[in-house]
Amino acid sequence: MFIFFLATLLLLNACSNALEPTLTHDNFESQEEISEQRDSILSFTSVDEYNQVCDSLATLSSESAKLSWMKNNYPHFYSIQNLYWDAMQEIAAVDNIDLITYNQFNSKYSQLYFPREEDDAGFYIPIRNENQAFVANTNCLVKIANRIVNLRDINSYEDLMESGKAYYASTPMTIDNSEFVIINRDMDPVGPVYESGWINIGDRRILLKATRHFKADPNLPSYTNAILSLLRLEFCFRKKTWVGWVNFSATSTTTFIANLGSGWGKPVMATHDGFSSHDSELTFQIHHAIVNNKHRYYYPQTQCQVTTNLSGLSSPYTFSFTMPYIYCQYNDPITINPVAP
Repeated sequence: MFIFFLATLLLLNACSNALEPTLTHDNFESQEEISEQRDSILSFTSVDEYNQVCDSLATLSSESAKLSWMKNNYPHFYSIQNLYWDAMQEIAAVDNIDLITYNQFNSKYSQLYFPREEDDAGFYIPIRNENQAFVANTNCLVKIANRIVNLRDINSYEDLMESGKAYYASTPMTIDNSEFVIINRDMDPVGPVYESGWINIGDRRILLKATRHFKADPNLPSYTNAILSLLRLEFCFRKKTWVGWVNFSATSTTTFIANLGSGWGKPVMATHDGFSSHDSELTFQIHHAIVNNKHRYYYPQTQCQVTTNLSGLSSPYTFSFTMPYIYCQYNDPITINPVAP
């Protein structure tokens, strides 16, 4: 039996993996004095309370929504995310960034991570999990069960690349097999990955990455094996300065359209505002069948077009690519009788 998921847009929801953190004490060098508000620290009575807050943040679909949630619940707290947001907006408003301006900016936002790796003149939050960064102060600290916790876990460019946030990617993923076994219901990526590489357009650089992945969804009926098929679009951008390419805050509108061989489908659009990575998720067509008491999934070859209109570009840019056919099987035998849709 086959199931078709229509392409309905979902904003990217970065899941919280707020596992119990490693409790450590201060290991930072002294920072220059900042306001009492910025130097404050959130205190949680237990790891469970801390994780509950991170999980609540994970349910929100955008950085601005998370900032609003924190402002409503902790109105006087200024996090490392607030600092990053302010830095992104400030750098976006500066047209000509020379070395003096850049160094002044670096000093002002010194709690952020400035790697200066080749052409990467960007700045980053030194915490991998963005939901944790909303509850960490500007020194990446939080208090849990009366102990100071250092949440900083990005201390090198290698760490940054592993987090997926760097201007330069880690070793490119080469998944070219068209048939494989599903090892669990949460699998990312599923099949080959599309990445455009950085494209120069005037004083801007843009990049698109597209991946298919599975996500466990207990709300789905049993005959689907409770797996939701998703397409993740990651649109990144930078602007040119005298010292390299820097991230900044901007607005973009992205339109996705697919052709599975019988003509182009209905466009799906999303608008983003904020950080220099605007990401979206869409439910993506998959065929599902039960063969020999096992779940099988078939992705048809799909032509894709993603058109983005980024503030600062003279005209929209369209990425055209093909997501190839893949077949995969979930090897655990079915323990319940399939239910017809």
